[in-house]
Amino acid sequence: PLERGLIILAIRPDGTVRIMQEMIRAKLGDRFLSPPPFSLETCYNDSKPEVPLLFVLTMGADPMSELMNLAVSKDMKDGVRTVSLGQGQGPKATAAINEGFGTGAWIVLQNCHLATSYMPT
Repeated sequence: PLERGLIILAIRPDGTVRIMQEMIRAKLGDRFLSPPPFSLETCYNDSKPEVPLLFVLTMGADPMSELMNLAVSKDMKDGVRTVSLGQGQGPKATAAINEGFGTGAWIVLQNCHLATSYMPT
Protein backbone atom coordinates (compact mmCIF):
# COMPACT_ATOMS: atom_id res chain seq x y z
CA PRO A 1 0.00 0.00 0.00
CA LEU A 2 2.83 2.47 0.73
CA GLU A 3 4.41 1.92 -2.67
CA ARG A 4 1.04 2.41 -4.34
CA GLY A 5 0.59 5.64 -2.39
CA LEU A 6 3.98 6.92 -3.51
CA ILE A 7 3.20 6.12 -7.13
CA ILE A 8 -0.14 7.95 -6.87
CA LEU A 9 1.66 10.90 -5.26
CA ALA A 10 4.13 11.04 -8.16
CA ILE A 11 1.60 10.58 -10.95
CA ARG A 12 -1.66 12.02 -9.58
CA PRO A 13 -1.06 14.31 -6.57
CA ASP A 14 -4.80 15.06 -6.48
CA GLY A 15 -5.44 11.41 -5.54
CA THR A 16 -3.04 11.41 -2.60
CA VAL A 17 -5.67 12.10 0.06
CA ARG A 18 -7.91 9.30 -1.17
CA ILE A 19 -5.11 6.75 -1.29
CA MET A 20 -3.88 7.77 2.17
CA GLN A 21 -7.40 7.32 3.50
CA GLU A 22 -7.56 3.87 1.93
CA MET A 23 -4.24 2.94 3.55
CA ILE A 24 -5.37 4.16 6.97
CA ARG A 25 -8.70 2.35 6.62
CA ALA A 26 -6.94 -0.91 5.66
CA LYS A 27 -4.32 -0.77 8.42
CA LEU A 28 -6.11 0.99 11.29
CA GLY A 29 -9.82 1.04 10.53
CA ASP A 30 -12.49 3.65 9.87
CA ARG A 31 -12.39 5.14 13.36
CA PHE A 32 -9.05 6.78 12.54
CA LEU A 33 -10.62 8.66 9.63
CA SER A 34 -13.53 10.22 11.50
CA PRO A 35 -13.01 12.95 14.07
CA PRO A 36 -14.63 12.30 17.42
CA PRO A 37 -17.87 14.17 18.02
CA PHE A 38 -17.32 17.58 19.58
CA SER A 39 -18.39 17.90 23.20
CA LEU A 40 -18.32 21.27 24.91
CA GLU A 41 -18.85 19.45 28.22
CA THR A 42 -15.65 17.47 27.65
CA CYS A 43 -13.74 20.66 26.79
CA TYR A 44 -15.07 22.30 29.93
CA ASN A 45 -14.07 19.33 32.09
CA ASP A 46 -10.55 19.38 30.61
CA SER A 47 -10.13 23.14 31.09
CA LYS A 48 -8.72 25.26 33.91
CA PRO A 49 -10.02 28.64 35.11
CA GLU A 50 -6.75 30.41 34.26
CA VAL A 51 -6.56 29.08 30.69
CA PRO A 52 -9.17 30.28 28.18
CA LEU A 53 -10.97 27.97 25.81
CA LEU A 54 -10.52 29.14 22.22
CA PHE A 55 -12.68 27.95 19.38
CA VAL A 56 -11.84 28.67 15.77
CA LEU A 57 -15.11 28.27 13.94
CA THR A 58 -16.01 27.68 10.35
CA MET A 59 -18.40 30.05 8.60
CA GLY A 60 -21.93 29.54 9.80
CA ALA A 61 -20.98 27.68 12.98
CA ASP A 62 -22.51 29.11 16.14
CA PRO A 63 -21.86 27.26 19.40
CA MET A 64 -23.77 29.80 21.55
CA SER A 65 -26.82 27.60 22.12
CA GLU A 66 -24.60 24.72 23.24
CA LEU A 67 -22.59 27.11 25.40
CA MET A 68 -25.75 28.46 27.02
CA ASN A 69 -26.99 24.91 27.67
CA LEU A 70 -23.68 24.15 29.37
CA ALA A 71 -23.95 27.38 31.38
CA VAL A 72 -27.41 26.36 32.57
CA SER A 73 -26.16 22.91 33.57
CA LYS A 74 -23.29 24.52 35.55
CA ASP A 75 -25.60 27.11 37.15
CA MET A 76 -23.79 29.89 35.26
CA LYS A 77 -26.59 31.15 33.02
CA ASP A 78 -26.49 34.60 34.61
CA GLY A 79 -22.68 34.57 34.58
CA VAL A 80 -22.15 34.59 30.81
CA ARG A 81 -21.06 37.86 29.17
CA THR A 82 -20.70 38.23 25.42
CA VAL A 83 -18.84 40.96 23.58
CA SER A 84 -18.85 41.18 19.79
CA LEU A 85 -15.54 42.73 18.84
CA GLY A 86 -15.09 45.37 16.17
CA GLN A 87 -16.02 49.06 15.99
CA GLY A 88 -14.21 50.12 19.16
CA GLN A 89 -15.42 47.29 21.39
CA GLY A 90 -11.93 46.65 22.79
CA PRO A 91 -12.56 48.60 26.02
CA LYS A 92 -15.81 46.67 26.60
CA ALA A 93 -13.96 43.41 26.06
CA THR A 94 -11.24 44.44 28.52
CA ALA A 95 -13.86 45.41 31.09
CA ALA A 96 -15.68 42.09 30.63
CA ILE A 97 -12.44 40.12 30.99
CA ASN A 98 -11.60 42.01 34.17
CA GLU A 99 -15.10 41.29 35.47
CA GLY A 100 -14.58 37.63 34.68
CA PHE A 101 -11.34 37.59 36.67
CA GLY A 102 -13.13 39.08 39.64
CA THR A 103 -16.46 37.27 39.56
CA GLY A 104 -15.78 34.06 37.68
CA ALA A 105 -18.11 35.08 34.85
CA TRP A 106 -17.68 33.36 31.51
CA ILE A 107 -16.57 35.87 28.89
CA VAL A 108 -17.34 35.11 25.25
CA LEU A 109 -15.49 37.25 22.72
CA GLN A 110 -17.11 36.96 19.32
CA ASN A 111 -15.94 38.15 15.90
CA CYS A 112 -12.31 38.27 17.02
CA HIS A 113 -11.24 38.50 13.37
CA LEU A 114 -12.66 42.05 13.38
CA ALA A 115 -10.38 43.17 16.20
CA THR A 116 -6.85 42.45 15.05
CA SER A 117 -5.65 45.60 16.80
CA TYR A 118 -7.14 44.36 20.08
CA MET A 119 -5.59 40.90 19.84
CA PRO A 120 -2.29 41.26 17.99
CA THR A 121 -0.33 38.18 17.06
